[in-house]
Amino acid sequence: MNGGGKTTKFREFFLAIAVAVIGTVFWSYLQNLPLHDLQSAKFPPTMKYGCASMLVIIVVKYLEKYKNTYNKFLVHIGKNAIYYYFGQGIGSSLCYIWADKIQLHNWFIKWVIIFGINVLTTVCVAEFLSISYKMIEKRINGVIKLIVKGKVNLK
Repeated sequence: MNGGGKTTKFREFFLAIAVAVIGTVFWSYLQNLPLHDLQSAKFPPTMKYGCASMLVIIVVKYLEKYKNTYNKFLVHIGKNAIYYYFGQGIGSSLCYIWADKIQLHNWFIKWVIIFGINVLTTVCVAEFLSISYKMIEKRINGVIKLIVKGKVNLK
């Protein structure tokens, strides 16, 4: 690995993945947690969840060398992360409500529909919150400037 944490050779990548997988299995065994259930290991955080999370980080850092441009939409989401966080909470709640109302026997098609509802709701709510916040902030800053200049009498 180089100083940036990137695995530059496939051998290093494979060894890092192997260590993370072995760590996940080892900690799952020590903590008497089922190997397939990461949700129960998420909070409070456990070593099993940490090792499993490292798998994704290792893969992303290895594949980073193949991607040298940034996706503008993902950068936008990163800059507005708090709004997307709230939007995801609302979107996932709506998915919970709609999952029982969609009567399909094919689970894959139902999953795709629910996923679409989740993504659409998340983006709509996040963008609405972002725009609303910017509008409110602009109005409040305008009022503050008037108060500072002495054009508004608060008595």
